[in-house]
Amino acid sequence: LILSLILNQVVFNCLNASFNTEPKYSPDMKTIVTICEGKEAVGFNICIIDVSTGKRTRLTDREGFHQAFFSPTGDKIVFSHTKPSIIGRSKYGLYTMNLDGSNQTLLLNWRTTIMGFSSDGNYIILRRMTDENPYYGDIYIMDIGTQHLLHLVYFDYGFIE
Repeated sequence: LILSLILNQVVFNCLNASFNTEPKYSPDMKTIVTICEGKEAVGFNICIIDVSTGKRTRLTDREGFHQAFFSPTGDKIVFSHTKPSIIGRSKYGLYTMNLDGSNQTLLLNWRTTIMGFSSDGNYIILRRMTDENPYYGDIYIMDIGTQHLLHLVYFDYGFIE
């Protein structure tokens, strides 16, 4: 409860000129990663907030929709990015980056939902979605270092009918 109150207060303090959503603590509880928008972060971007000062720093310059998490070891941020398109195909990606926003590395150019991590932070569990059916998808495990994929579960569309 106390941590929740602190998190809400830090996010609230940054709301005066913008908004923050989907906040998540770093493993050491000193930093929050959030999806943000405002004067210094036009469009939806990824920001970090220093818990002790409430200072927010924009890490990305990729307008679109994101989902962001700290790796379990706290040394990387893993994020998905969706850039919707009215004409043509939308663009998708699964990325990692350093805590200062540098070294943004594309892991996959799929539409994904990050579902979790291995305890050592080396593997991501993700769900691949398609434009035709964004609610269901196959489940994979990815080795972040080698980008090797293991296909765990094929979605059975007949199961839901």
